[in-house]
Amino acid sequence: MTFQELLETVRKTAEETDVSQTDPMVVQVRIVGEEEGVFCVGVKDHQAFVDPEEHAERDCEFTLSMDDYVRLMDGKLNPVMAYMFGRLRVEGDFRKALEFARLLHLMK
Repeated sequence: MTFQELLETVRKTAEETDVSQTDPMVVQVRIVGEEEGVFCVGVKDHQAFVDPEEHAERDCEFTLSMDDYVRLMDGKLNPVMAYMFGRLRVEGDFRKALEFARLLHLMK
């Protein structure tokens, strides 16, 4: 999967996800490896959005490989275990990171 294909998949999935019970947040996702890129997923006014750019005022940042992000979205990789084993780096507000992990589960 290319970075652009991932971005389109995340956008489509975000549009279809009910985030009415999700607190506002902005999470930056940094994909590393062969297919690198950065995008942000957020919730504002009870609607999900995806921006293909960095945000200076983000709540947290996830850094991981393309394969691991796809596995997180598919529910095949537990975000807590990925963090514990160094496959996922998280910077910023861990409460928002956990909420984003829950949101990823809803988005699959």
